[in-house]
Amino acid sequence: MKTEGFKTEQPIIDRISFRKQGYLSLFLEDGRILYVPLSRFTSIARLNGHQRKQYHIADGTVLMFADDDNVYPIQEFIGTNTSQPDHLVSYKAVLAA
Repeated sequence: MKTEGFKTEQPIIDRISFRKQGYLSLFLEDGRILYVPLSRFTSIARLNGHQRKQYHIADGTVLMFADDDNVYPIQEFIGTNTSQPDHLVSYKAVLAA
């Protein structure tokens, strides 16, 4: 029997877009598209069009922008309660090294 749904899928970010006004669209490798209201991510909302194009996806699971000091793991967009601030700090340190 085939498993239905996405329970066993690891969400991997393929690309992003800001085409839908007021939203960040995350296109996942498994075909899902997440529309995230920018009102929940004011640091991203403040970026201008050029700055929004200067992004990097690390390991398919973390989104970063050149002009934003924040690091956004995919869990921040999905809304799971597994986000750990200590993990974010250590990940930033690894990226800076």
